[in-house]
Amino acid sequence: MNFIITFLRKDIWIKLFALVFAVALYLNLHEPEERHISKNIPVIPEITGKTAPGKTLAAVRCNPDSVIVSGPAEIVNAIHEIRTGKISIDGESVDFKKEIDLATPDNDKLTFSNNTTSVSVEIKDAASKKIPDLQVRYLLGSQNVAAEKIDLPEVKVTMTVTGTQGAIDDISRENIMVFADLSAVTEPGEYTENLQVNFSGTQETVKVISLEPAEVKVTIPSKKTQQESEIKK
Repeated sequence: MNFIITFLRKDIWIKLFALVFAVALYLNLHEPEERHISKNIPVIPEITGKTAPGKTLAAVRCNPDSVIVSGPAEIVNAIHEIRTGKISIDGESVDFKKEIDLATPDNDKLTFSNNTTSVSVEIKDAASKKIPDLQVRYLLGSQNVAAEKIDLPEVKVTMTVTGTQGAIDDISRENIMVFADLSAVTEPGEYTENLQVNFSGTQETVKVISLEPAEVKVTIPSKKTQQESEIKK
């Protein structure tokens, strides 16, 4: 009787092992296929160096200006741009065109509709312009110490810019913001912040030569100092 029970137990384990093996084999053979997609990715030119004196970079165009990337969806969706190899404009004074390789990701799961692009570089005479009396603004973060109580100095600057004549002519005071970024300041004290410039609209070919002054000093008082000041008032 014991022999029969032992045999049946062994038989159960054999059947269980066979079932597990069959399930594992089935899952391996029916593994879901990786989803593949194709996506149009913009090509971004990688410009280095400076033009010859008195000249400025006016425009850079790629043809084609995009590449179709195909492969696993997870990998393709993580790619947002394809850069070209480095294109030097160092000392250049006239327009030029060159065929250049794309810096495509090194992944054998991906395919690309093209691996090169023709880059046209347009160089023009540089113009410059001074824009006086630009009001400095202040960027304050939610963690600033009593931000609403900070006595921010009123500062106006003169900005000198350079670029193509057309780009310079398009600049107006309304699309220029000169600012000091104080968003990371959370403690009382005296801070010296470099001024930054932001152009609204498309002003890629305009460069800031100088800001006068180039920095501002801001004092953030402690809560105790603020309270004393309010009592005196």
